[in-house]
Amino acid sequence: MSDALVRLEHVGKSFLQKGRPVSVIEDVTLDIHPGEIVSLVGESGCGKTTTGRMIAGLTPPSTGRVSYSGADITRLRGAERRAYRLGVQLVHQDPYASLNPSQRVRDILAAPLKRHRLVRHRDELEVRLRELLQSVDLTPADEVLTKFPHQLSGGQRQRLSIARALSVRPSFLVADEAVSMVDVSIRISILNTLRRLRDEHGLAILFITHDLALARHVAGNGRVGVMYLGRIVEIADADELIRHPQHPYTRALLAASPPDPLSNAPRSAPVQLRQDDIPSLLARPAGCPFHPRCPQFVAGVCDTAVPALVTTSPRHATACTVFTGFHPGMTPDAAATTDAPSGSH
Repeated sequence: MSDALVRLEHVGKSFLQKGRPVSVIEDVTLDIHPGEIVSLVGESGCGKTTTGRMIAGLTPPSTGRVSYSGADITRLRGAERRAYRLGVQLVHQDPYASLNPSQRVRDILAAPLKRHRLVRHRDELEVRLRELLQSVDLTPADEVLTKFPHQLSGGQRQRLSIARALSVRPSFLVADEAVSMVDVSIRISILNTLRRLRDEHGLAILFITHDLALARHVAGNGRVGVMYLGRIVEIADADELIRHPQHPYTRALLAASPPDPLSNAPRSAPVQLRQDDIPSLLARPAGCPFHPRCPQFVAGVCDTAVPALVTTSPRHATACTVFTGFHPGMTPDAAATTDAPSGSH
């Protein structure tokens, strides 16, 4: 859609290992709009962090295109590139490693403000520093500003990381496993802070996680995308995906997740996988990447061609040939008239 803030179009990424390319991202297409939260969930190694790094410009795509406000980020120069660099910020997973231990909070937050000349004089700097700390619930500000990172708790350090990202007034935030290394007791509080910042500043957020319950909580009325072996296999509105999962991998994730006390969605039935181990990227399976583990595997169908991501209902798309009936060579319209197999829901 034309109003997307960030768009990935058929993006792929390969890395060299022992002299040969290993594909970690394959044919990912995704639009994220201003003020929207999209959660990207999947097991370790599925490519979700690499996707976030490509959006942030830290890792160039091998194929396809990543665009920001309609412009290819690899072609940006001068003022346009500066606007992109300020507009897209990354909150790292590890709040212990992402902050300079030799700097006080004041210096950590002041550095980007001074570097990008976002404050004109000292009084304005002092006001802005306090605004940033208050926006992420780090108070009392005067006391926090004098501390070093080691004097803060894990949750406080991650709030500081978020404040630093917000200092340059971005329009897009990549939150990469932003609460996985903080105490469980304060995770929801930090996630609620992210949602509040979205509401107050119109931020678009890509929230990367391995926890489906957190993905849903953060997304709210946004979307959740499910990633497996470098491909998005299902994406839908958060509530729709939890209540009506279509891809067998999504169902397996739901069945393996602890019950969400905040959700009234029915508990997913246990899913028995054909095998537990995730295939190696060095020996990627032919056809659907999930077929070696899939309980709905159909020989000659699932292991022959990679399934397309097909729109099955408004704002819901799935890459499962068994569910959609969409085979390579068919048109999406033809697939839409094919009945889903009984028991799909």
